[in-house]
Amino acid sequence: MNSQKTLILFFSIFFLLNFTRAISGLNPLLMDIKIKGIKQASTPESLDQQIFFTYKSEKSVRAVGIRFNHENYAVFHLYFRNEYGVFIFIYQPPEGLEKIKYRISVDGLWMSDPFNPNREADPFGIVFSIVKIQKKPLRSIINPKISRDGKVAFAFKTSPGKALAISGDFNNWDPYLHQLTEISPGLYQITLPMLPGRHYYTFLVDWERIRDPYNLESVADYEGFKVSTFYMPP
Repeated sequence: MNSQKTLILFFSIFFLLNFTRAISGLNPLLMDIKIKGIKQASTPESLDQQIFFTYKSEKSVRAVGIRFNHENYAVFHLYFRNEYGVFIFIYQPPEGLEKIKYRISVDGLWMSDPFNPNREADPFGIVFSIVKIQKKPLRSIINPKISRDGKVAFAFKTSPGKALAISGDFNNWDPYLHQLTEISPGLYQITLPMLPGRHYYTFLVDWERIRDPYNLESVADYEGFKVSTFYMPP
């Protein structure tokens, strides 16, 4: 195997490992919005307690990576590329970190992040990019929220003006029967009476099935699609 093929194989394996690690902590809805929807690179953005780093160039680029000061620049993290040619890296910052100091590598050339205006130079004149870490907010949505009166509340947060419904065994999987109400821009809620026992459900966002990103319990239905589940106590 020649050196070019070896390099391609190395980057392919590295890409798969970093892609799996990057998306593992992100809920399916946010992953779909961010990864599939990013068309241009921008300033690093915090979302769902993680940070999105992006890079895009008019020139042909094979690989983009990043190293962090708090890791003593010992770990090389590889970006992955979406269908629009944007290189993306999703990072979960460690607990207690107030800021991230880093540099990126574009085809082996190290530099500060050109899409991040926040920078600082060390005594040797080397410029580093900076991201300030905001305190992690408490999750405002907990699904399902079970009341003592036999009712269950569900909430969902996405873009304003969406058609949002819930279907499950409790309404014969009817996609039209129970529509969520938008109580504030982008925040939808519904409260339903529920019989005791195990229940299964999914949300529909503009009629596309979405597993509940706020409920960690899920199973696969007969089509192999992941649906959320919970137990209603008697």
